[in-house]
Amino acid sequence: MKNNYEYVFQVKAKTKSKQKLLEEAKLKEINRLLDKMEDSLNFMIEFNKKLDQTIEKYN
Repeated sequence: MKNNYEYVFQVKAKTKSKQKLLEEAKLKEINRLLDKMEDSLNFMIEFNKKLDQTIEKYN
């Protein structure tokens, strides 16, 4: 009977570690996408600044 309990405990431990790894992978992907979004926003901000400067230059 003890072996059954040990087996169940091991399966639960493996399942939890797999879930944790999956959560970590999801968080890494979310962070990667947020970094890309931040880069895009920074590019757009810089582009708008340069566009404003160009508009002012020709007005």
